[in-house]
Amino acid sequence: MEKTLITREELAERWPFDTRTIQRYESDGVLTRNPNFKKPTYCMEEILKLEGTVFNPLSPLERRILEKRIDDLEKELNLYKERFNSIKMLLI
Repeated sequence: MEKTLITREELAERWPFDTRTIQRYESDGVLTRNPNFKKPTYCMEEILKLEGTVFNPLSPLERRILEKRIDDLEKELNLYKERFNSIKMLLI
């Protein structure tokens, strides 16, 4: 599971920048620091957006649940289509 918060030092390692550059990005408004912690931390979602990575709002578990739901609904739809076609053939 990917971290949701990243420290300034971790971000400096992730990006090839000095921590002072990260601080400058913060003061310039490019990067937003999480105000809930004393130690400078940043939201991973914002980092991914800045990197140009497409953010996926679903966790892997949520994705599996929705994919299973889609499969179940497709099976149910096919069942109803078969029944409809059977009834249609009887009426013709």
